[in-house]
Amino acid sequence: MKSLLRAHFGNPIELLLRIVLGGAFLLSGTLKIIDPIAFQQSVRGYDILDDPWPGVIAVGLPWLEVFCGICVVLRFFYPGALVLLSGSLLVFMIAVSSVWVRGIDLSCGCFGEKLPIDNYAVMLLIEVSLLSIAVGLLYWWRGQMEDATQEAVPSAT
Repeated sequence: MKSLLRAHFGNPIELLLRIVLGGAFLLSGTLKIIDPIAFQQSVRGYDILDDPWPGVIAVGLPWLEVFCGICVVLRFFYPGALVLLSGSLLVFMIAVSSVWVRGIDLSCGCFGEKLPIDNYAVMLLIEVSLLSIAVGLLYWWRGQMEDATQEAVPSAT
């Protein structure tokens, strides 16, 4: 029974990390979907993109976050979801760093207007932590695939 659970859910630590990462993006995306106008205003506040891009991001990004969050938790399109989330976290980190350096005072919009975060150091700490989890899970998955490949291919000796 224990091996059946492990086969379905994976290592307990990996499962916990998947729930943390996937759950963060599920929450983030859902809160943005609920109020896309507020999220669009947050994107505009970064003063990086001209219209119509803040609107496009406000409509599309939350759904991508929700989809990737589900994929990470369920290990469905797993490596692709991890790469997409890692890339988006890098973009978020650059955007937050940009407004911090330029002295723009705003709430990041990371978790919508329901959970505002207006401390840049906290924003970056959250993003670095989530990126570390995503990269760690990607390497963990890669190691599992290499192990499975080595077990499947018989040794020549």
